[in-house]
Amino acid sequence: MFGGTLEGYDNFLSFKDIRDLLFARESESVIIDCYVNTCLRLDRAPIEFDLLFSPMHIGTNHWALLVINIKEKEFHVYDSLRNKDRRDIPQYVEGLRRYMKGKHIDSENWSLCYPDPCPQQGSGDDCAIFTCKYMECLARKDTQGFPFSQDDMPTVRAKFALHFIKAYFNA
Repeated sequence: MFGGTLEGYDNFLSFKDIRDLLFARESESVIIDCYVNTCLRLDRAPIEFDLLFSPMHIGTNHWALLVINIKEKEFHVYDSLRNKDRRDIPQYVEGLRRYMKGKHIDSENWSLCYPDPCPQQGSGDDCAIFTCKYMECLARKDTQGFPFSQDDMPTVRAKFALHFIKAYFNA
């Protein structure tokens, strides 16, 4: 994780990544990757999942979460800077539909939804953190009003950083 890799993890965080995470600078994809690998503990077999998460890098510097809702046969977009007019989100979904068709899953008639409530960010540097929090809440089925907001981001960043550091030293 720090300057190398942890056994079982393909991604790593540098000390600069931890500093950027703590001090609300842009969080790169490595934060999302490490979060999924170290924080989201999903103990069920993949066939038991109703939701599949696909973080999307959209536009030039923004992260949002696409959720494939298998049970409801829908695509859900959780975007902390909600803008339904983003052309790249439907394009991303269309690419995913083609992939799923190749795996014999017909998602042609699945709708694209933007669920409410969906916490919105205030600053420009928290989209990756919001994306991680959406995944956490959805994985834990803790979506009743999504129990976080922009005001919680400094605390969330500190908790993530602490978790990553503990994961490194406990490896």
